[in-house]
Amino acid sequence: FTKQALASVTGRPEGELEAWLERDPILVHERTLLAAGIERSEVDAAKAAAEEAVATALDRATSWADPDPESRLEHVYA
Repeated sequence: FTKQALASVTGRPEGELEAWLERDPILVHERTLLAAGIERSEVDAAKAAAEEAVATALDRATSWADPDPESRLEHVYA
């Protein structure tokens, strides 16, 4: 999705999405690393490694069989 598409689909006021993106912790951290003198290539490599780790974890999690519905209350004590 583009920023404009997200804004129109969700009914957000113009500029709200951009304002929140300025505060995005991942983007803030990226800017902080770059301002501290970390090379863009190192930041990009770390970002790619994180994306790969998430993709691998997602693939692993979605490959598991669905749990037995009867087990939904196992280990629930409240």
